[in-house]
Amino acid sequence: MKEKVLGLIKTKLAKGRIWCAIEKTIVGHYMKYVFFNISYAFMEGDEYNISIGQVNVSFHIFDRDDFDWFFINNIRGEKRIIEEIAEVAKDEYVLWDIGAHVGTYSCTLGKELQEVVAIEPHPQNIHKLRENLKINDVEYTLCSFALSSNSGLNVIAEGENSRRHEIKNDIGLKNKGLVVVPSVTGDELFQKNISPPDIIKIDVEGKELEVINGLEDTLHNNPPENIFCEIHTGKLSTEEQKQIENKLISAGYQVVKMSESDHQYIIHAEYKNKNI
Repeated sequence: MKEKVLGLIKTKLAKGRIWCAIEKTIVGHYMKYVFFNISYAFMEGDEYNISIGQVNVSFHIFDRDDFDWFFINNIRGEKRIIEEIAEVAKDEYVLWDIGAHVGTYSCTLGKELQEVVAIEPHPQNIHKLRENLKINDVEYTLCSFALSSNSGLNVIAEGENSRRHEIKNDIGLKNKGLVVVPSVTGDELFQKNISPPDIIKIDVEGKELEVINGLEDTLHNNPPENIFCEIHTGKLSTEEQKQIENKLISAGYQVVKMSESDHQYIIHAEYKNKNI
C-alpha cells in the first residue's frame, strides 16, 4: 500500500503544473530531496512492483542504488526495449541475459519464457539478481561469471552505481574498488549443460565486441533467432561499432538500430540466413 501512495505522489509531483515550476527552484530541489529520502526510508528492505505491458514484476529494494533505479528512475528507457523483446519472444524460448545486473530483463521477460540464463559477474549484483529471480518465480540458470572473447580472469572496475560496473582486461589493475571475476566465452558456455538461447540480450558497458567475438561459432552454427545489443558509443570506437554489426551481418543477421541516446544505442539483430 505504501509504495502505491508514494508512487502516486511521485507521479503527481512529476506531472503537476505547479510542481513543474517549483522544481526548477532551490525550494523544489529541496522538496524532492526530502520526499525521496522519506520514500527510501519507508521502502528499504521491501519489494517494489512495476508493470510492463501485461506483466507485473517485483524487485527487492536492498539499498539506495535499487531505490534510485526502480522507484526514482522507473528503469528509464528499459521498458520499451523489454516490450520489443517480448514481441518476438515465445513461451518455449530461452533468453540469455548477458549483463543481467539485478534482473530487470531476466525477471520481467522470464515470467513469459521457458527459461532465463542470467549471466552476471559482480558478486553484489549476483546476490540481488538471485533474490529477484526467486520472488518472481522465474525458471532460471544463474551464471556468476563474465562472457568475453577468452576464458580467464578479468577485473571489474566499480562504477558510480551497480549498472556502471565495467570489465577491464588488465588483471594487474587489482586494487581497492576492483573485483577479480572469472570469464568464459559464449561458445564455451554453449557447449556446457546450459539451455541454448533463442534470444540474447547484451548490456556489458563497452565489452560488446568481446562478447560477440566469443560467440562466433554459436552465431554461425547455432544462431539464436534474435539478438538485442546495447552499444556504448563512449567506450567503443566507431570501427569497433562497425565490427559488431558486420560480424552479425556475416552470420546471417539483419541488423536494425532501435533507439539512440548521447552515449549508446540499441541494435536488434534478427536471424535471416546463415549462408549470407
